[in-house]
Amino acid sequence: MQHLDDMIALLKQLYARSPQAAQAALAADTSLSADERAHVVSVVFGSGNTFSGSPIAVGNQGDTTQQTGAPQLGANARLYGAQTGVNNGSITNNISIGSPAAAGLPLEQQQRQYYAQLITALGALPVPAPPAASGSFAGLRLPELFVPLEVGAATGAPCAVLAAIAATPRLILLGAPGSGKTTALRYTALLLAQARLHQADQTLGDASAATVLQAQGWRTDQLPVPIYVQLDEWAAWLATSASHEHDLLWDYLATCYPSALVADLQHRTFARQTLLLLDGLHAVPLALLPRIRAHLAMLITAGLGHVVVACRSDVYAARQLHDERWAIDELRPLARKHMQAFVAQWSAALVRLHLQTSAEAEQERQRFTSALVERSEVLQLAGSPLLLTALALLLFQSGSLPADNRQLADSCVSLLLAWWPDASERENATVLWVRRVLNAALLEKLFRPVTPPPTTAAPGAAPTLNVAFSAPSAAATPPKPPTVEEDLISQIEDEALQRPARLRAAARLATLGDPRYPVTLDEWRATLASLSTTFTRAGRHYWRYVPAGSYTIGGWEADQPSVDVALPQFWVARFPITVAQYAPFVAVGYAPAAEWWWPQQGWPWKLKNKREQPWHWDATKYKQPNQPVIGVTWYEAAAYCTWLTEQLRTSIPAGYCLRLPTEAEWEVLAAYDGAQRHTYPWGEQEPTPELAVYEDDDGRNLGHPAAVGVCSAGRAACGALDVVGNVWEWIGSSSWGAYPRSSAVFLADVPIGADIAVRGGAYLYNRTHIRCAARLHYIPHGGFNIDPGFRCILAPRSLQSPQS
Repeated sequence: MQHLDDMIALLKQLYARSPQAAQAALAADTSLSADERAHVVSVVFGSGNTFSGSPIAVGNQGDTTQQTGAPQLGANARLYGAQTGVNNGSITNNISIGSPAAAGLPLEQQQRQYYAQLITALGALPVPAPPAASGSFAGLRLPELFVPLEVGAATGAPCAVLAAIAATPRLILLGAPGSGKTTALRYTALLLAQARLHQADQTLGDASAATVLQAQGWRTDQLPVPIYVQLDEWAAWLATSASHEHDLLWDYLATCYPSALVADLQHRTFARQTLLLLDGLHAVPLALLPRIRAHLAMLITAGLGHVVVACRSDVYAARQLHDERWAIDELRPLARKHMQAFVAQWSAALVRLHLQTSAEAEQERQRFTSALVERSEVLQLAGSPLLLTALALLLFQSGSLPADNRQLADSCVSLLLAWWPDASERENATVLWVRRVLNAALLEKLFRPVTPPPTTAAPGAAPTLNVAFSAPSAAATPPKPPTVEEDLISQIEDEALQRPARLRAAARLATLGDPRYPVTLDEWRATLASLSTTFTRAGRHYWRYVPAGSYTIGGWEADQPSVDVALPQFWVARFPITVAQYAPFVAVGYAPAAEWWWPQQGWPWKLKNKREQPWHWDATKYKQPNQPVIGVTWYEAAAYCTWLTEQLRTSIPAGYCLRLPTEAEWEVLAAYDGAQRHTYPWGEQEPTPELAVYEDDDGRNLGHPAAVGVCSAGRAACGALDVVGNVWEWIGSSSWGAYPRSSAVFLADVPIGADIAVRGGAYLYNRTHIRCAARLHYIPHGGFNIDPGFRCILAPRSLQSPQS
């Protein structure tokens, strides 16, 4: 009877937290006889409940769990405690998979039961259903609707999330609300549980799960045991726990699982045989974060091998784990092919549940597919897995999507808010989240908080959400809301945001098409159509004006020579040339007809080395479109400028061309604020990661160039960004020994074996190299060692050059 007494004690503890969770735990246990089960029900739940011999209701929408066969849980059961609904805008699908009642079973049976519970609970898809279809919708399963989620926002190269998790021992998985973070973790745990259960018993689990995992890079002979934890529930337990700091995770799991199973999970964890999936870092109260951070750091130090933490992108800066042992990646919006795959799978699921005939489902699929093709606002929404599901539900309910964007927004908002049972408690965060995801500019929708008139609510009535969604009044024209691209640019330029958040915004912008720099010839011509003659840090215009004047070059140290140089006015590009800007030249600039664009000394070198593109051109970590291009030789940089000048010759002022800056011009645009010269482009303040991209004092760097312009606080007085740090920049003059006396002489060609200066430092060089005075010299056909980039200026064809 000790086993029965232990079970009753544990169920009473669980019942105090949530009666439904206690019901689910009892329903999952198959070891009790009918008499024992009746006794437990009477003691824990009261004598009026009858659980023996009939289905056990564990959900709140008609979900049922049978007593026989593999343990089953309904779609609305919870994981580790009470349902939380919305956490400042984050949707959580909470489920209960703990089974303290299994404590008396042999360990092998406890393990199999654990996998079976995970499969049932994590596989359920808690989709909000129309009232007439609620019972049927409870049968939706995650595997039948899952479409590939991809990461790669940090690199610009898509990678399946399952493959990223397999390849990354410690991963921070970021994403916007509704982007699929929880789904990614649930699906990973589900596949692992299915595969491991099948390995333990060939009659159980799913043999195909191992095949899916293997295709994504997992070793099927070493599949880890999944441990899925919702961090907000763990944090709620921490708030009242006196557990020793070294035992926080294990003591918490012991409230949900029998001690023998928890001990086995702990042993497997430090033997690197588990995958710890921690969902919802964004929902952890800031006051409790230090304990979780410290405990995770301790686990990693002690041998924890594989862990994934999911967090909302927009709040990670305030909750980051501050540990270089973590890799960070972000979920990408769904690709169109994955949207269409979801639509087909959704239609098939409706047919399986007898909610539609095959003909009806096919008609709906065609309408949905047409909407994705014909309506850009629908396509934009469908990039979010959550909103794609919402659109599918709207289409199911009404047979069509509202044609008016404002009505479409209203419908999405109503459905999403109805999805969250406690939305009224966090109405401000909820509204802000919906407003951001639905893209107010795209949907031409205003979200206006209002104060309702006083009302007398009936006792027990649910509070209403205190928000109105209304069209602009006819009396006033509201300001146009920002587009997604404008919003991301604002984040990149927000000096109050930490650099990781700005990097993520820049990576997202790269996938949409970064409008901060010209790529097409029409865009280049537009930048040249209205050149500013105002010397200023402010503004987003691409060509930054540098006035004519006499400037001192060199002499940075007392024992170094200097010269005074008279320079005409010129304009410098706001950023180094990016990957996206260089790509058109790769397509034409290496062909036989391109010879005349190249410096005379460079073309034979190009032919001899069969040069077709810069070094690292195909490397994933260097090909984000808005990263500065790297690995170019001096010859390639000069050829690009000549090629671009030819393409834009009718738009360039007479007597001017696009070329590399002379060393004097570079020094002026970098260091001068008019009359005064500074140590750094921003002044005399010592460098920080917010001012420039460089290697820190502990030898840590990004491992690749950052997207251009993420350190707006470090811009030069003329408004140019990334002048120091990020990438070295080729100079169009001054061999190493000719500085500063020949610093204003433009060189149209350089012999093989000569040396040319590069300026500005780079992401993998320390702070001593990001001074305006710092110089390195390099051979013109180099580019694979320090990986320079370059920047164009619009300047007179130099009269000081015998080649010009």
